[in-house]
Amino acid sequence: MRIALSGYYGFDNAGDEALLKAITSSIRRLAPEAEFVVFSGAPEKTSSEHGVQAVYYKNPFKVWLELCQSDLLISGGGSIFQDVTSPRSLPYYISVVALAKLAGIPVIFYAQGVGPIKRYFSQFLMRLVGNRADMITLRDEKSLDLLWEMGIIHPPLLVTADPVFSLQPSAEAEQRVSDLFARHDLTGQPLVGVAVRQWQPLEGYQAPLARVLDNLAGQGYKIVFIPMAYPEDAGESRRVA
Repeated sequence: MRIALSGYYGFDNAGDEALLKAITSSIRRLAPEAEFVVFSGAPEKTSSEHGVQAVYYKNPFKVWLELCQSDLLISGGGSIFQDVTSPRSLPYYISVVALAKLAGIPVIFYAQGVGPIKRYFSQFLMRLVGNRADMITLRDEKSLDLLWEMGIIHPPLLVTADPVFSLQPSAEAEQRVSDLFARHDLTGQPLVGVAVRQWQPLEGYQAPLARVLDNLAGQGYKIVFIPMAYPEDAGESRRVA
């Protein structure tokens, strides 16, 4: 079986890269013979890090060719179906799904976190293509409600866990974490991990969050900021810190 994967891959986002690892690992456990091709912003890096084939996501001819040679498209997960970060993002991911249906292969929306979807045209595209998917799994109830509100009712809709929770760290990864903790003196004390990002509808959260973290630090907790997308989230973390 050959599986094509469409998502926010190859952009140095730790969450999305973990998601790709979780998806391919879980499928390989069930179907060791499965082959993968990933539509990526950095094909060579994606291929090297994940042991998959990869093509540049904005090359429509290669994307079409790979879809024609695949048995299944998995779209997602993550939060790729939203239109607040860019008006072009959602139409792109929808177009990949549409090409897969033209190629005659089944499509799964996998562990999606849907929304916000503000534009009418975006909602129209979601309804048009979403009802032609073969299965949709979602990672939260709000995403399920949003799809129902938009009239996406044809394929089975299931709420499930985020695939990243299925990841099992390797011994090498655990050693890197241990080395990192030792280097930054993070052992022997309670830790609070904080991952923040700039999100358009959310304003003014930095000061209240900083007060909460100051209170925790005063109780003996060590605050550790974890930028999931670098360097963008690092700047937002510094504003809170």
